[in-house]
Amino acid sequence: MGRTFTDPTPNTNITVDNTGPAMVSAVTIDATHVDVVFDEDLSAASIAAGDFTIVAPDLTVTGAVLDGADDTLVHLTTSAQGSGTSYTVQAAGGVVDDIYGNGNTATSANFTGFAPAGSIAVSQGVDVGRPSVQQDIGVNTVAVVDELTLSASVGPVTVGQIVVRGLDTDNALTSNISEIRLFVDDGNGVFVDGPDVQLGSTKVFSADASGSTVTFGSLGYVVPDGVTRNIWIVYTVPAGASDGSILGSRVNNGDITATTGSISGFTDIVSADTGQTLAIDAAAPSANTGDPLSSAVLTGSTKQISGTASDGTGSGIDSVVISIARSDGTFWDGSSWVGVTVWNPATGTDTWTYDWPLDAGQNRDYTYIITARATDNVGLIGTDSTPVTAVTVDNEGASIVSASALDESTVDIVFDE
Repeated sequence: MGRTFTDPTPNTNITVDNTGPAMVSAVTIDATHVDVVFDEDLSAASIAAGDFTIVAPDLTVTGAVLDGADDTLVHLTTSAQGSGTSYTVQAAGGVVDDIYGNGNTATSANFTGFAPAGSIAVSQGVDVGRPSVQQDIGVNTVAVVDELTLSASVGPVTVGQIVVRGLDTDNALTSNISEIRLFVDDGNGVFVDGPDVQLGSTKVFSADASGSTVTFGSLGYVVPDGVTRNIWIVYTVPAGASDGSILGSRVNNGDITATTGSISGFTDIVSADTGQTLAIDAAAPSANTGDPLSSAVLTGSTKQISGTASDGTGSGIDSVVISIARSDGTFWDGSSWVGVTVWNPATGTDTWTYDWPLDAGQNRDYTYIITARATDNVGLIGTDSTPVTAVTVDNEGASIVSASALDESTVDIVFDE
C-alpha cells in the first residue's frame, strides 16, 4: 500500500523577478553631485560612470557609486551644473543590473541644477527720497523715515521677516504714528504709493516707548541673485500727533531674517540725525499787522502795511498774505475793488510788508479792515484774530462849510473836517 509524505519545512517567499530596474527620481546635491534613485536594489558591480548621461544641456558624468546602505541609490559626480537649469539624466538599456542580474530598460529622470543659497547684504539707502537730515512734517501726513537696501549675491534669497524699531522723543509712538508700512521702490528713488508696491501688511507699533517694535513677518519676498532692492519705511502721522515730537526708526543687525539663503551681518541702521528725523509741526503759525493800527487815518499815494509772523519752534513761515476789506463789502485785489475775498501776497516772512495804493480822491468815505494770514512750511495756516479795523483814507484838504460874524472884528469859520 502506497504512502504520501509532505515536507514539513517547505521553501517559502520565493519570488520571480524578470524585470530590470527603472529610474524613479534624480535630485541635485550640490553643483557637481546628483543622486539617482531606482525602484529596486542594484548590483554594485554594474554601476559605472559611463552608464549615465546627462543632457539638455549636456553635463559630463565623471563618477558613479552605489550608496551601499541604500542599494537603490546611486551617487553621480558631474561637471558644474548651471544654477536652476533643467537637466535629464539617462541610463541606456541593459547597462544597470538589479541584484538578480536583470538589466534595465532605457530609463531617465529630470532634475534642476543646484542653486546655491544666496546671501543678502543690508545697508542704508541713498536715494533722494530718503531723508538725509531732519525734516519738518505736518499732521495727516504720510512720510518716508528711512530706506533699506537689500543686495543679493551667490544665489536668490527669500526675506521672511523685517523688524522696525520706532524712535520718538516724546515716547508716544502709538499716538504719533497711526500706521507703519514697507514699500518696494519701483526704481526711481522717490516714494509714491501705487507705483511702489507695499511689502507685507500695514502695522502699528507695539507700545508708546521709543524703541518699541513692529514685526513684518511671513513676507516671502525673493531678492534674485545679483539684484538690489530698496525698501521704504513709511510712517503715517495722524491729526492728533503731538506738536514738537521728533520721530525716527532703527533696524538692528538681526532684525532682518531669511527663510532661504542668509542675511549678512550689518551695522544697525538708524534714520537721519541719529533717529531724530521727522519733526512734527502740529501748531498753526501766527500773523500780526503792526502798521497801521486800528482807527488810523492814512494819507498820501501809498501806504506800506507792515507786520510780523511767527511759527514758534515749528517749521518756519513760508508765506504771508493780507486781505483789505472795504466797508462797502468789496476787497482789494491788487489793482481794483472786487466783490469776493482776495488775499494779496506780502513781501517777506517773519517780517513782511505790502504796498497799498491809496485812492487820491478819498475823504474818509470808507473804513477798512486789514487782516494778515501766514502759512508755514508744512502747510498750516494762521490768521490774525485781531485784525486792524476802522482805518480811513483822507487825501482831500478841508473845505469851508460856513462862516458867521460874531461881531465887527470876529468871524467864525466852520470846516468839513
